[in-house]
Amino acid sequence: MKLPSVFIVGDSISIGYDPYLRKYLKGKFWYSRKLGTKETFWNPGTPMSANGGDSSLVLKYLQNNHKHKEIPKVNYLLFNCGLHDIKTNPITEKKQITISRYRENLRLILQKANKFTNYIVWVNSTPVNDTWHNTRCKDFSRYNKDVLEYNCAAKKIMQKHKIPTIDLYSLTLKFGQNLYTDHIHFKKTIYQKLGRYIAFFLYKQHHLNIT
Repeated sequence: MKLPSVFIVGDSISIGYDPYLRKYLKGKFWYSRKLGTKETFWNPGTPMSANGGDSSLVLKYLQNNHKHKEIPKVNYLLFNCGLHDIKTNPITEKKQITISRYRENLRLILQKANKFTNYIVWVNSTPVNDTWHNTRCKDFSRYNKDVLEYNCAAKKIMQKHKIPTIDLYSLTLKFGQNLYTDHIHFKKTIYQKLGRYIAFFLYKQHHLNIT
């Protein structure tokens, strides 16, 4: 019997939970994601990066599938963007992607994603600890208030288009404060929980039990 299929386009957080999600889905779902080489694994904006980057880059990736041909026709297409969009220049305080551009990009992404799947799933952005992040990262700043604003904007768009959301933001808040290995990325134990949560969502769609 042909397995239901899943494809993910997401940022470095999705790269972090990728091995755990693969493990939980093995034998039950066909699974793949935006590919990339080890050298560019965490670096969005490069053609061969596994990191989906900001919403403009996700849109561009979907628009250029006829060239790279990575995205097949799948049952589920999960996508995420936001943490790169809210990158803030410490001097000018300008965002990498404005909130209005972010909204428009999401609308265009939904239009394009419909060509690859009948079931789009939105995965929202995980929390930022302002102090922790901005004392460790000097090239750009991030603020949790922006995570909330961009997540809220995305939520309204997804609700309008009846796109389900996997709420990693609220889930991650339940794990306490001791989460990070650097400015934004999580410990393996956290990624394992995120992977299991996403797998549970997908299992539920097919009335299966996760073990």
